Amino acid sequence: MSDEKYLNEQHAVVMNGGYYSFSLPYYDAPAGKPLIGYQGTDLNSVMNIVSRTHMVALVPRWLAKTHAGTLNLNIIPLPWMNNQLPCYLTWHESASKDKGNMWMKSLLEQAETL
Repeated sequence: MSDEKYLNEQHAVVMNGGYYSFSLPYYDAPAGKPLIGYQGTDLNSVMNIVSRTHMVALVPRWLAKTHAGTLNLNIIPLPWMNNQLPCYLTWHESASKDKGNMWMKSLLEQAETL
């Protein structure tokens, strides 16, 4: 799908109210707001709406593939889109010395430098 066609479609998104929104970085700009035709509370409800309408949605590829058969979804890659989103790892202070947390933090720090 070309970027022009994509930008002429109505979009279903997760509510853009906070850090938990998968699609917030793509729709936060003023040009993205008119594209929104439906705001759901979670990615599952967004995919359900897409399966019953002509809307499109940005969802993680693994999630779309998991539900593509059940919801009869078409998965269309968007190679022109920047696919980088911030991710966060948080834990309670009492778990700071946990070996699993220390290992994961080390891996993420290594990956960040790649």
